[in-house]
Amino acid sequence: MENINSNRSEKNSMKISLAEAKKRISRWLKVLSGIPEFKEKPNEIPRALFIPLSDIKELLADYEKAKSAKELVGIRVYFGLKELMGAKEEPVGYELDGMLVPVLYESKEKPHVDGIFQNRNTADPEKTNIYDFTAPCPRYCDKDSELYLPVE
Repeated sequence: MENINSNRSEKNSMKISLAEAKKRISRWLKVLSGIPEFKEKPNEIPRALFIPLSDIKELLADYEKAKSAKELVGIRVYFGLKELMGAKEEPVGYELDGMLVPVLYESKEKPHVDGIFQNRNTADPEKTNIYDFTAPCPRYCDKDSELYLPVE
């Protein structure tokens, strides 16, 4: 199976330094602050997604119950914008949303395939493996974190 980190030596971990993380976050904030929507409201720039460990465990438990013949190799987070509804059930804005799907090993040619469907023949969300477990930042941020940088 292809290792997505095959270019790393065994001595290198998956971790990065705080300085590198801050550089990446600063680039993200700089790029997004140039978008008209965020120029006026920089504190609304999407910064992160919190994924509760209990929700990851639920995804894993559902996979185990399904007894898939394919090996589970990870999870993928797809980004979207969830519509926020006002008091009169009218759209008032959007919030960053992350949707988790299990990622399966299918073959050497397809080592990272989304395991979206339990049953393709239904529109029932309970028959998919698309999980809406995330909580977005800025709404759910740790504003005291060293990674919560100001928008320049």
